[in-house]
Amino acid sequence: MTEQYNKLCLKCELKCKQNADIILLGCPNFIKKPQQIEIKFSFPKKGKKK
Repeated sequence: MTEQYNKLCLKCELKCKQNADIILLGCPNFIKKPQQIEIKFSFPKKGKKK
């Protein structure tokens, strides 16, 4: 069974998560969770040299 947490709590790294039923406007203890960013590069394909 997976508990559903408030959207604000899902972005926080602290363990004091609130249920999704509770409406939070802000949290004084909020610490943003670090996020991994993936950047994809696309290079043009090289044609055959004549």
